[in-house]
Amino acid sequence: MVVNNWSVDSYFDAAAFRVPGTISSVTGAAIQQFGDSARRVARGPGSENADVSIFKNTRFNERTMLQFRA
Repeated sequence: MVVNNWSVDSYFDAAAFRVPGTISSVTGAAIQQFGDSARRVARGPGSENADVSIFKNTRFNERTMLQFRA
């Protein structure tokens, strides 16, 4: 998607989300349901992500090696 007007509204596609429905309670009052989207599903300016991994290589001989990853 090409965006010419950079604003807060252009960081995610609003068409990918829908308004959750309502259900009726026992008394007939409308209860707003929560959606099925994950928390913090939208990423915008200031969002950062960091990944860390640790590797340990152990050689048994010239041809055999074992690697532990965490």
